[in-house]
This record gives sequence, C-alpha cells and structure tokens, in this order.
Amino acid sequence: MGEAGFGAYVKTSKPWFIGREAFVAREQARQGVVCRFQFPEKGVRMAHNSDPLLDKRGKVIGWVTSCAADQSGTLTGAGLY
Repeated sequence: MGEAGFGAYVKTSKPWFIGREAFVAREQARQGVVCRFQFPEKGVRMAHNSDPLLDKRGKVIGWVTSCAADQSGTLTGAGLY
C-alpha cells in the first residue's frame, strides 16, 4: 500500500488491523518514492514495467511500475525513484 502511494489511507490505529507491525516496519525501511507521470502527447509508445524514468536532463532517476491509457487516450503511469 505504501509503495503505491496509499499509505496515508491505512489506519494503523484500528484494533482489527492485524498487519500493523509489518506495515509500519516496511514503511520505515522503504527507500523509494512513488511518482506519477503522464505523457501529454498521444500516439507514443506505452511505458512498460522496469522502463527507466528520466529527468529533464536525461538522467535515470527511477523505474516505471505501471502505465495505462485513460478514456481520452492519454498515457498515465506510476514509478519509483
């Protein structure tokens, strides 16, 4: 959950959350940050899992984890850096 960017929605204070210790430990040890991206152009190749994420200078800063086309045909994805 944390890797996907949904850690803020996990209620670790709830008594029925049996994975609390594991979740908190994993969040504390996590190194990467989830980023979301969107291709403004249409008709470009879809990004695939493990494709590199590049900054404006072309330096590899992370890796694609997912990518999909929305209803308008724009590609939107997520990655870890």
